[in-house]
Amino acid sequence: MMMMMEKSTIPPHFGIKGSINHTFPKDLEERNVHIASTLTDWRRPKSGKLVVFLNNFSAAGGSTALLLEDGPLPVVGENNIPMSAKSQSSLKQNIRGLISLSNDKSRSGSTESFVYSE
Repeated sequence: MMMMMEKSTIPPHFGIKGSINHTFPKDLEERNVHIASTLTDWRRPKSGKLVVFLNNFSAAGGSTALLLEDGPLPVVGENNIPMSAKSQSSLKQNIRGLISLSNDKSRSGSTESFVYSE
């Protein structure tokens, strides 16, 4: 599922070799049930996010279900900057230093340019 979300593509179902089980309901389309028979484009809708429900029934009688949704889109212009320190006072000093560095008008570049390291 994760790779399908990452690649925005659903691979064809590999278990249906010919026709689907004749006991399945005939109105799958009306039920909004889609079984991919070819490589299918699956992109995040502009109005929301991808949500998938995976259900598996085992031959031994077990049933497992998973509901998965993609995470939020990154916000342009915002960056997470991890910080650590040995003590609370050191952490506060590191934060003040970072704020001072980011407010320094003589430095050019974006936040990414001063948090990046090789």
